[in-house]
Amino acid sequence: MKHVATALIVVGLIASSVGCSGQSTRPTPNNRSTSPPPNSQPTTPVAAGSTCGSEPQTHRYWGVIEGYPGNPSYQQFLGTIGLRPTIDVFFLNFGRPWNPSSACWTVRHGALPLLQFNPRKYSVRTMASGAIDGYIMRLAHQVRAFCLPILISLGHEMNGNWYPWGWTRTPAATFVKMWRHVHDIFASQKASNVIWMWTVNRAVLPATRPGPWWPGRAYVNWVGIDGHLRHSGDTFKKVFDPTIAEVRRLTGDPILISEVAVVAGPQRPARIADLYRTAAQTPGVIGVLFLNMWTVRIDWRLQDTASLRAFAKAVKAYSASAGA
Repeated sequence: MKHVATALIVVGLIASSVGCSGQSTRPTPNNRSTSPPPNSQPTTPVAAGSTCGSEPQTHRYWGVIEGYPGNPSYQQFLGTIGLRPTIDVFFLNFGRPWNPSSACWTVRHGALPLLQFNPRKYSVRTMASGAIDGYIMRLAHQVRAFCLPILISLGHEMNGNWYPWGWTRTPAATFVKMWRHVHDIFASQKASNVIWMWTVNRAVLPATRPGPWWPGRAYVNWVGIDGHLRHSGDTFKKVFDPTIAEVRRLTGDPILISEVAVVAGPQRPARIADLYRTAAQTPGVIGVLFLNMWTVRIDWRLQDTASLRAFAKAVKAYSASAGA
């Protein structure tokens, strides 16, 4: 099946990255682009990921969104549950310099880096216009020289209305143009180690159906879906199944539950267990990233012993289960 074959891209990239010099020519999804190369080549110093270690070869990914990976609260949480994620998430401002050492730190700890770039410094329109192509080329060059697989997502939850790049302030057509433009520059720089993840919010108001933001199959490798179990009756199926069905009308690519949390309450341990159990049973879902932070309106943190134990047990079982 297509989603199984695409999930194995990571394993293939890892195997071919050993000893990489930063001039990779291996065939990967990014080579599908047909855009002409930009006129100039970047010269920013880069770091080769082959010096960082090896990434996980797994069919089940899991992670924790707990501020910046490696920060004290992140380390404390991992120490409490006694496990180490296989994906680390970095939320970055597109337009700011990227330091590859963060991705190297992640690889050394046995995880796949996810760079979630958001258009805060520059708008989606500016990114699509060509005005910052020099920055995009430098970034692509850095990522290419890193060699090892890197997940990249641009402007997550664009079908919601809470970000400047959301549907009320940025037309879907502009977002699609931006995505393709950035992707094509990376392709022209032969940054073939990128796994492009298109990340949407679950399709429930104030978010809308994600179809209009779809860049096309040639531009996406994985799909991320964000959603939260906010109410007592919420389950994995109730929160995610309708949006998974929407995504399946567009692509058979692997799906990462790229942000999920369970609201506090006496049933939270059982709901966490059900969340991971159902994710493991859902075809095409290859990973779950759990939000463990105090956001603007809700404290999602797992602080009680029962919830922490349930989480550790659920993640351990999920990681050991058969691939999607």
